[in-house]
Amino acid sequence: MLYIKFFIINCLIIFMLTISEIYKDKALQNTQKALDAHERQSNEFDDPDLKINMPPPNEERPQPTIFQGSLKHYQLKGMNWLANLYDQGINGILADEMGLGKTVQSIAFLCHIAETYRVWGPFLIVSPSSTLHNWQQEIARFVPTFKVVPYWGNPQERKILRQFWDQKGLHTQEASFHVVITSYQLIVSDFKYFNRIKWQYLVLDEAQAIKSTNSVRWKLLLTFRCRNRLLLTGTPVQNSMAELWALLHFIMPTMFDSHDEFTEWFSKDIESHAENKTGIDEKHLSRLHLILKPFMLRRIKKDVENELSDKIEILMYCPLTSRQKMLYSALRKKIRIEDLLHSAGSYQSSPNVTSNLMNLVMQFRKVCNHPELFERREARSPFFFCPTEYIVPKMIYFDNSVRYNFLSKQHLLANKFFIFNVEQVHYSCFSKDHDKSQSCNMFCFSRLLKMSATELFQITNGGLFYRLLYILIQQKMNNLIGEKNCWDKNSILWPFIEQNVPESFKFITPIVNTCTISHITHFHHHMNETMEHKLHRLKRADSDTNITMENICVENMSLNNYNPRPSQLYECQPTQLPPFIYFYCPKVTTKARQLWVPGSRSAAYIWQRHETCDSIESRSLIYNGHSSFSHTQWSCENIGGINALKPQNGWSNINIPDKQSLVTDCGKLKILDSLLTKLKQENHRVLIYSQMTRMIDILEEYMWYKK
Repeated sequence: MLYIKFFIINCLIIFMLTISEIYKDKALQNTQKALDAHERQSNEFDDPDLKINMPPPNEERPQPTIFQGSLKHYQLKGMNWLANLYDQGINGILADEMGLGKTVQSIAFLCHIAETYRVWGPFLIVSPSSTLHNWQQEIARFVPTFKVVPYWGNPQERKILRQFWDQKGLHTQEASFHVVITSYQLIVSDFKYFNRIKWQYLVLDEAQAIKSTNSVRWKLLLTFRCRNRLLLTGTPVQNSMAELWALLHFIMPTMFDSHDEFTEWFSKDIESHAENKTGIDEKHLSRLHLILKPFMLRRIKKDVENELSDKIEILMYCPLTSRQKMLYSALRKKIRIEDLLHSAGSYQSSPNVTSNLMNLVMQFRKVCNHPELFERREARSPFFFCPTEYIVPKMIYFDNSVRYNFLSKQHLLANKFFIFNVEQVHYSCFSKDHDKSQSCNMFCFSRLLKMSATELFQITNGGLFYRLLYILIQQKMNNLIGEKNCWDKNSILWPFIEQNVPESFKFITPIVNTCTISHITHFHHHMNETMEHKLHRLKRADSDTNITMENICVENMSLNNYNPRPSQLYECQPTQLPPFIYFYCPKVTTKARQLWVPGSRSAAYIWQRHETCDSIESRSLIYNGHSSFSHTQWSCENIGGINALKPQNGWSNINIPDKQSLVTDCGKLKILDSLLTKLKQENHRVLIYSQMTRMIDILEEYMWYKK
């Protein structure tokens, strides 16, 4: 009986060995078929002379010369690993930890293909929309030789970009493009255009985007015409069978499709777990990792920490501005002592007390980050509306408007009853019979003014234009008299001392030149010098030297010796109003109401003459000043006339907050503003983090303002 059992066991062993040999031979045959299919696919893209130029597999490849950068040792190893996969026609997964430079290694590898094999593409890079610009900037920075087509935008823009996809000399350096960068969404929508080109290499950034085998994206990319594929991911492979199956089948489609025994041995577990959506045990996981190991390269920061530069942390303290201090003190006054005692005295405090205190803490954080988070400066404008039409009856208008009456009556008033009539002025100074006793001498002052009767009539009855013209003529004559007195022989030989009163000591200065409204007493209180004041003072002291913010150490500012000084008193000093006082934003504004007289052309003519200031020349003179200012009507300097009286914020009464207040109202942005200037001069790249979304919006406004 024992002999029979031993015989049966031997037969079973022989049978199992025979079956294993059969399966082994079939596995080798299927593997060889898969390898032959892979080589045929690679040969479709390769040049016949490419095999001759291939270096040995174990040879260390140097950094490409067209790559304008310096790769670290582990990055160079990653590039060599990708090059070995490319030589064998195998796809791979580069799964280095985030921050180790997967993008740089991929770009260096594309440079290696172009430089070693003289294959300049076409290369297709697919990434999420958020990293498209980063890929374009990195390639332009490290490989300016590559011709890159950033393929995104609206359909019309993409149609224009496709015109650069010229098939002539596609793999040469003289091709119209070498690299195309696009997103996963555009790959699906414009798949028919992409699939017309035989791509040399396909790079998929953020490979978790193709983890679902049921998605249209995964199915389309799997049928893409390309020599090799490279998946980039910063996260390790998840312990989900569906995701692992998707990655395995994507990088090794021929092996999974043609190797029946391998599928029978391994794929049943994958399919059962994928169908049931369950996890995978350690045995299957280790087996899968064993299969993935030749096709995946993953390094973490601990593996390459000797090659990484030291992490330097600099802590900078940002003082609160005056606006932040006011808001901070106002919030402190809202804290009730009872709430603090209840929260500190018992572990089971009231939920309302705790929520109130936590809300106040959040408000404190907002004030310290930026006061705009707590209280935003918004643009203020009045409510504007057009007035209703005011129609005046013709009879009332002409009966109550003696000045703007019929032209015949105006002629009667101007010639017969007007005291400044030319004949009246003339005979007032000179009688008809040349008898001085009969003259009334009412207008004898005109001779002192050197003004004829006609000139006096034009000034009084000719309108505003003649009056302004007379003022300009008199001003010119006064300048000539002043120059004559200045260069008089007696004044040159015997100069006299003239007491000149400075303009700043006048009680009210012209509104065109300054906003000074009065002279009051000023108290000057001395304070410690800030960093901005010191930089400004040093620049003024020595304008030849290039003094920048990096020459001033922020930490040493508090070490400056400050000697307190008493306050100083200045009496009768010119004082200007602050903008928030002299700028008034009314609640409601409207246009001036116009008078309408139906059926009266003379009334319309009178109103038109009133709007044009009696003539076009008068209007130009009133609004723009003297003719010498005509060429500066659109400039900000030397404006005359009414335009010179334009308020600083314009006539619209719209108060738009100054973007500079984003910096001056926040202590953090003050320090950040100086740091960004310094870091830009040193060619650094800056990454800013914030926990508040609204703070990111404020930073975006600040960047637009600095741009």
